[in-house]
Amino acid sequence: MISKPAGARETAARLSFVKLMRYTVVAAVAMVAMALFYLWLVAPLNGTIVVATTLGVFFSVVLGGGLMAIGFLSSNSGHDERAGARTRGVEEGRD
Repeated sequence: MISKPAGARETAARLSFVKLMRYTVVAAVAMVAMALFYLWLVAPLNGTIVVATTLGVFFSVVLGGGLMAIGFLSSNSGHDERAGARTRGVEEGRD
C-alpha cells in the first residue's frame, strides 16, 4: 500500500472526521424524531418529556458517534502508528 505524505494523510483524516460527524448529527436528529414519535404513540407528551428525550437521545448518539469518529481520526491520521512505535521502543529498552 502506498502511504500518503503526513500532511495529506492528516488532511484526509480530518475531512473524513468532519464527514462522519455530519452523518452522526443527522442520525441523532433522526433518532430524536423516532423517539418522540414512539413516545407520542404510547402516552401524551408534555414539555419536560420532550426536552429530556431530545437532549438525552441527541447527546447520547452524538457522544457515541463522536468517540468512534475520534478513533477513526486517530487511526487514519497516523497517530496510532506513532504511539505504537514509541511504545515498542520503550518495551525494547530504548527511550
